[in-house]
Amino acid sequence: MRAYPLIRRKWSNEHIMAMLFVVILLYLVPRWVTKPSEVPAFLAALATALIIDSVAGFIKYKHVVCSVSAAVTAGVLQVITPGIPLWGRLIGIAAAIVFGKVLWSGTGKNTLNPAIVGYLAVYILFSAGYAPLTPSVLLIPALILSLPFILVRPFASIGFMAGMALSMLIISPSISLMAVLANCLFFGSIIMTDPVTTTHLKIPGLIVAFAVGFTPLLMKNPALNLALSILIFNLVSYLIDDFSYKPAKRLHYKGPLIKSTVAEMDYTLPALDLTDTDKADSENDVWSETSIHSKSDFDYDQKLKCLTTELLLRRIEENEVFGCGGAAFPTVNKINGVLSSDADKKYLVINGVECDPGLVHDKWLLRNRTEDILRGIKAVYSCINFSKVILAVKDASGLKIPDSIILHQVKDHYPAGFEKLLIESTLGQKLPEGAIPSNEGILVLNVQTLLMIYEAVFLEKKATKKYITVSDMKVRKAINVKVRIGDNILKVLDAVYPGLVIDGVNCSPMRPDNQPVFTGGGAMLAHMADETSKIEKETNFIAVSDIPRYKESPFCSGCGTCEAYCPQSLRICRISELVDEEKLDETSRYNPEKCIKCGICSYVCPGGRNLSARVIEAKNAVLKQKAI
Repeated sequence: MRAYPLIRRKWSNEHIMAMLFVVILLYLVPRWVTKPSEVPAFLAALATALIIDSVAGFIKYKHVVCSVSAAVTAGVLQVITPGIPLWGRLIGIAAAIVFGKVLWSGTGKNTLNPAIVGYLAVYILFSAGYAPLTPSVLLIPALILSLPFILVRPFASIGFMAGMALSMLIISPSISLMAVLANCLFFGSIIMTDPVTTTHLKIPGLIVAFAVGFTPLLMKNPALNLALSILIFNLVSYLIDDFSYKPAKRLHYKGPLIKSTVAEMDYTLPALDLTDTDKADSENDVWSETSIHSKSDFDYDQKLKCLTTELLLRRIEENEVFGCGGAAFPTVNKINGVLSSDADKKYLVINGVECDPGLVHDKWLLRNRTEDILRGIKAVYSCINFSKVILAVKDASGLKIPDSIILHQVKDHYPAGFEKLLIESTLGQKLPEGAIPSNEGILVLNVQTLLMIYEAVFLEKKATKKYITVSDMKVRKAINVKVRIGDNILKVLDAVYPGLVIDGVNCSPMRPDNQPVFTGGGAMLAHMADETSKIEKETNFIAVSDIPRYKESPFCSGCGTCEAYCPQSLRICRISELVDEEKLDETSRYNPEKCIKCGICSYVCPGGRNLSARVIEAKNAVLKQKAI
């Protein structure tokens, strides 16, 4: 069953390519002003490019695919082939699409820049010389709007522009600044920033691109040598990216990727308890402080004094306390790992970050079950001599905790609550590859897990119930609900959003607008629920929501956004490509088992591809193979 984020970024490859196409049109404005007959010729070339690309896409994918990239190719060829007759440009366009894209399996697979392939064909036919852009004040808007595209492959782009500018000044020292800017920016921002054909590596991109920009113009046939140099650079980029892969810098540390929550709740309201069948046991909550203190035989302080490590571990294990952050890892194993660790200093990190932006129940627990969470902390602390106890949260407003606990406020970005990132943020300690935090003397526990520890140790209650978030994402509202492990997902939702009941019969849909129901660890990795879906230990989230608009484009632009944001620096593009090719065994080379199932790659992919589902499929296959 595939899971995917219920939210995703609005921009897409098509949006970016459309913006690039507009910039290319601006480069053509000066020519159209002086020679209006070029406009219908361009429209004919554009139509030809779209038709060829659409037919090729339909033959390969059995349905019509977006051809914005073909429009960009036609535009680039129009700019760099002035004076060439229309039929010659049409041949160039055909060569660009067929030899530059189709034979490489389509858009996103092309190792060579299609427009340059087309330009090479035009050169062979007409022996076209190098025709630099003519400087004009009408180019100023194009030059300004070209600048943002440099950020796609900044080092290669800057290297190429520096090389071309230097060679142009050597050839013609009196050349105008506008001429240098026009030519350098066009090639540097349009050609050399193609993420599919240009390396993302900094130093190789800078050095090789400088040579590509500098050398050809000083040679005998600058047009031919420039085209050949760019195509050779494309091949070199492919080789160094494939065989000398280094993870791109993780951009999510620079600022929030997904901020705050995707649904709001009122933290002053009580939780909806769907497990409260025995009113004598609790009023609003089975973990209610009032009900606990009403028992005359309950003396927390006395029991804490009598608590031993053996008793703590036994009751946590007997009552099956588990991690509530999402992995549902047995808590007793974590504590045993810390106890057996030979680390000089040991730390307790309390995870109140509530990593997934779809969740709100931990925030509610911190503000409404504070005393019981603190009792769980004291229980663990009484058996392990921690150097520091740290509570990590995104929002500290309204929290009342003792001075003995260090309150650490993390940046409001996702996935700040991921265990190793949280350790790095709170302790400034980066764990070695493959290290297990508990074995390093670091115990990371979710706030609800500490609540369960309190219940298990002092009230001897099994961890058969938990708090989860139930949301209506269409109106961005959420509530905190207490459920039993094993409860039916749809029945839980029916209780939260009851329909119109007449004479005991539910006469209306059980959920708003009959929307699909999703469940899982949170909004960033949810799957559709059906009549058989039940609350699992890993379940933290139920929501009604529109089906995410994952168009599953067959194209990958190679932009590297997914890899730049991946907390584990996985090579997402290559893993997903191998999964699509049903080569799951080969994915082991790229370590998909390190995936933390955060769903960020699907969220950021401008191609609208559900990459996280592919990586998780590869992860499961590799783990299964290792288990054999």
